[in-house]
Amino acid sequence: ADLKTLVIVLPGRADNVEVMREFGVAQAIQAGWPEVDVLLTSATLAYYTDGQLPQRLRRQIIEPARAEGYQRLILMGASMGGMGSLVTDEALPGMFEHIVLMAPYLGRRR
Repeated sequence: ADLKTLVIVLPGRADNVEVMREFGVAQAIQAGWPEVDVLLTSATLAYYTDGQLPQRLRRQIIEPARAEGYQRLILMGASMGGMGSLVTDEALPGMFEHIVLMAPYLGRRR
Protein backbone atom coordinates (compact mmCIF):
# COMPACT_ATOMS: atom_id res chain seq x y z
CA ALA A 1 0.00 0.00 0.00
CA ASP A 2 1.19 3.51 -0.76
CA LEU A 3 2.05 5.71 2.17
CA LYS A 4 -0.32 8.65 2.66
CA THR A 5 1.79 11.47 1.22
CA LEU A 6 1.53 15.25 1.43
CA VAL A 7 3.54 17.58 -0.78
CA ILE A 8 3.95 20.94 0.97
CA VAL A 9 4.71 23.77 -1.47
CA LEU A 10 6.43 26.99 -0.37
CA PRO A 11 5.87 29.97 -2.70
CA GLY A 12 8.46 32.19 -4.32
CA ARG A 13 8.90 35.71 -3.02
CA ALA A 14 6.34 37.34 -5.32
CA ASP A 15 3.98 34.36 -5.22
CA ASN A 16 1.12 33.36 -2.97
CA VAL A 17 -1.52 30.64 -2.88
CA GLU A 18 -3.67 32.44 -5.47
CA VAL A 19 -0.76 32.78 -7.92
CA MET A 20 0.20 29.13 -7.46
CA ARG A 21 -3.44 28.10 -8.03
CA GLU A 22 -3.67 30.27 -11.13
CA PHE A 23 -0.60 28.59 -12.60
CA GLY A 24 -1.86 25.10 -11.75
CA VAL A 25 0.98 24.09 -9.45
CA ALA A 26 -1.03 21.45 -7.56
CA GLN A 27 -2.47 20.03 -10.78
CA ALA A 28 1.01 19.79 -12.33
CA ILE A 29 2.30 17.85 -9.31
CA GLN A 30 -0.71 15.56 -9.25
CA ALA A 31 -0.56 14.96 -13.02
CA GLY A 32 2.73 13.17 -12.48
CA TRP A 33 1.99 11.84 -9.02
CA PRO A 34 -1.79 11.36 -8.70
CA GLU A 35 -1.72 9.55 -5.36
CA VAL A 36 -0.32 12.49 -3.38
CA ASP A 37 -2.15 15.38 -1.78
CA VAL A 38 -0.77 18.88 -2.35
CA LEU A 39 -0.86 21.78 0.10
CA LEU A 40 -0.04 25.22 -1.28
CA THR A 41 1.20 27.37 1.60
CA SER A 42 1.19 31.11 2.14
CA ALA A 43 4.68 31.24 3.66
CA THR A 44 5.41 34.82 2.64
CA LEU A 45 8.52 36.91 3.20
CA ALA A 46 7.42 37.70 6.78
CA TYR A 47 7.87 34.01 7.66
CA TYR A 48 11.54 34.36 6.71
CA THR A 49 12.38 37.75 8.17
CA ASP A 50 11.28 36.79 11.69
CA GLY A 51 13.34 33.58 11.53
CA GLN A 52 10.34 31.44 12.46
CA LEU A 53 9.65 29.64 9.17
CA PRO A 54 10.53 26.09 10.36
CA GLN A 55 8.69 26.50 13.67
CA ARG A 56 5.60 27.94 11.97
CA LEU A 57 5.56 25.15 9.38
CA ARG A 58 5.89 22.55 12.11
CA ARG A 59 3.08 24.03 14.21
CA GLN A 60 0.68 25.11 11.43
CA ILE A 61 1.23 22.41 8.80
CA ILE A 62 3.42 19.45 9.80
CA GLU A 63 1.83 18.54 13.14
CA PRO A 64 -1.75 18.80 11.77
CA ALA A 65 -0.72 16.72 8.71
CA ARG A 66 0.72 14.00 10.95
CA ALA A 67 -2.48 14.09 13.03
CA GLU A 68 -4.47 13.56 9.79
CA GLY A 69 -2.44 10.42 9.10
CA TYR A 70 0.14 11.62 6.59
CA GLN A 71 3.08 9.24 6.88
CA ARG A 72 5.27 10.86 4.24
CA LEU A 73 5.93 14.57 3.85
CA ILE A 74 7.66 16.13 0.87
CA LEU A 75 8.72 19.77 0.93
CA MET A 76 8.88 21.67 -2.34
CA GLY A 77 9.71 25.26 -3.15
CA ALA A 78 10.68 27.58 -5.97
CA SER A 79 13.08 30.49 -5.63
CA MET A 80 12.65 31.86 -2.09
CA GLY A 81 10.53 28.79 -1.33
CA GLY A 82 13.49 26.64 -2.34
CA MET A 83 15.68 28.45 0.15
CA GLY A 84 12.91 28.07 2.74
CA SER A 85 12.82 24.33 2.04
CA LEU A 86 16.56 24.06 2.73
CA VAL A 87 16.31 26.16 5.91
CA THR A 88 13.36 24.10 7.16
CA ASP A 89 14.99 20.77 6.36
CA GLU A 90 18.11 21.84 8.25
CA ALA A 91 16.05 22.94 11.28
CA LEU A 92 13.82 19.82 11.25
CA PRO A 93 16.15 16.99 10.21
CA GLY A 94 14.48 13.77 9.14
CA MET A 95 11.01 15.35 8.91
CA PHE A 96 10.76 15.15 5.12
CA GLU A 97 11.10 12.16 2.83
CA HIS A 98 12.22 14.39 -0.04
CA ILE A 99 13.05 18.05 -0.66
CA VAL A 100 12.30 19.35 -4.16
CA LEU A 101 14.06 22.60 -5.09
CA MET A 102 13.17 24.59 -8.19
CA ALA A 103 15.68 27.35 -8.94
CA PRO A 104 16.34 27.91 -5.21
CA TYR A 105 17.39 31.40 -4.18
CA LEU A 106 20.66 30.92 -2.32
CA GLY A 107 21.39 34.51 -1.38
CA ARG A 108 24.07 36.90 -2.50
CA ARG A 109 27.56 35.57 -3.01
CA ARG A 110 28.67 36.90 0.37
